[in-house]
Amino acid sequence: MKTLITLALGLFVLALCASWVPAGLAAQGPKDLVYKGKTRSDVKFSHASHAKKDKCAACHPKLFKTKMSQTKFTMADITAGKACAVCHDGKAAFAVKQCAKCHVSKAAKKAPASGCGGECRDCKGCGK
Repeated sequence: MKTLITLALGLFVLALCASWVPAGLAAQGPKDLVYKGKTRSDVKFSHASHAKKDKCAACHPKLFKTKMSQTKFTMADITAGKACAVCHDGKAAFAVKQCAKCHVSKAAKKAPASGCGGECRDCKGCGK
């Protein structure tokens, strides 16, 4: 009987430990997600940088499903205060009107404007 209790307790502890591993890995998320821009440059989203600031539950599943293909949103949704703009409101995080913070063009990477807030709609890295 003592052996059975010890075995049951051991299995319980093992199951408990195993359940913590996926939670830790989930906080890291995928390395990067790339959202293809229709009229602007693509957006590279880093789970790692966002996970440093918030827990997964801050976004998932309320704002975004856990699979990228299950969540559809547009720039119109974002400028209406939905999706990314729930946090990127200029208070909790930089405002969505700072386009170049997310839509980083190849030109902007080559010649970033000093002090650029990303207000230009189609950043060409001009320095203005």
